[in-house]
Amino acid sequence: MFSYDTSDDDFDADIASLEPSRRERLFRPRRLYDVSDPISFRQLYRMPIEAVNYLEEQIGHELESQTNRNHPLTPREKILSYLNFLGGNLYYHNVKNINGPSSSTICRIVKDVTNVILSWEEMNPVIRWPANVLEDVVRPFKDIAGMPAVVGAIDGTHEKLSPPTMYEEAYINRHHDH
Repeated sequence: MFSYDTSDDDFDADIASLEPSRRERLFRPRRLYDVSDPISFRQLYRMPIEAVNYLEEQIGHELESQTNRNHPLTPREKILSYLNFLGGNLYYHNVKNINGPSSSTICRIVKDVTNVILSWEEMNPVIRWPANVLEDVVRPFKDIAGMPAVVGAIDGTHEKLSPPTMYEEAYINRHHDH
C-alpha cells in the first residue's frame, strides 16, 4: 500500500490523512441564567433570588455533574432551568429556546431536580400525600361535585382533557373547552 524510505513523521502524516476528521462540537450559548435584578429574576423564575440561593445551597451538591464532559450545566443553571420550565408552564423545546440546552437535557434536568427535591429530607413534611388521602381528599370531591377518584385540584389552572363520550357536557369549562 505505502512504501516509506523516509522518517516516521511522513508515515504518521499519511495515517492521519486516512482517518476521518472530526467535526468540532458546537455548544450553543446559554442565556438568561445571570439575571441580577430581583424584580426581573422573580418574573422570570417565579421565585426570589434568596430562595434559589437556598435551594442551591441545600441540594446543589446532588445536582453536580460527574464529569466536565460536554460543558455540563452547573447546579444553579439546572435549578433555574427547572424553575423556568415549571413557572412558565412551558414545554421542553420552549425552555431550550430560552436557555440553550437541548430538549433532552431539559427533560433530564426536570426529572433529576424533581427526584432530588422529593428525596430531600427537609421537604418530606411539606411535599407529601395527606395521611388519609381517601377520607381527606377523595371523598369530599365525590360528595361535593360527584367526581370520583380525584386526589386534588390545580389552583386556577384548566388542564385540557379528552372527556368520556357519556356526560361530555359535564367536562366543559367556562371557556367552552374540555
